[in-house]
Amino acid sequence: MRREEPNQAGKTTGRADGDEALQADREHLRDLQKARQGRVVKTLLALALAVIFIVFILTNSQAVTVNFVFVKRKPPLIWVIFGCAVVGGI
Repeated sequence: MRREEPNQAGKTTGRADGDEALQADREHLRDLQKARQGRVVKTLLALALAVIFIVFILTNSQAVTVNFVFVKRKPPLIWVIFGCAVVGGI
């Protein structure tokens, strides 16, 4: 015997329709949870990279002597590294 349940319009629907709706709701909640977990992982990864970047900058803040063909300067090492990365990237 099938149990009849009223739907929003007042019509009756079979138990199978209710099970399909429940399954669809569960899948939707599972998708939302996966998306939320993905955002958490991305946020934690971004924070970790930011901390590593800040530590890298702080440890390379000492001045170094750089010979620019005609002049010698003492810029912080991080700017030398950054300048070399930009020139190397170009």
